[in-house]
Amino acid sequence: MDEEGYIATLHEVMTRLASEGDVVLVGRGGQYILKDFKDAIHILLVADMGYRIDFMKQHYNLTDAKAKAAVLKAEKKTGRPV
Repeated sequence: MDEEGYIATLHEVMTRLASEGDVVLVGRGGQYILKDFKDAIHILLVADMGYRIDFMKQHYNLTDAKAKAAVLKAEKKTGRPV
């Protein structure tokens, strides 16, 4: 399945599930796909700064300083913790 087909299928499945009643959807762009559903509740969970820095160090092989800079840059870009 190509990216376009994946997104179309994801949109179809998520909107169908949300239309049928109570459902919890985690990730996969639900905040965007279901933005017009008046009863949708969107929750953003964010780990603390230390965990996010450690994650960047381990997964991207960054130094402490570079990992912290990457986390802070992402926060500044989005206007919220990421």
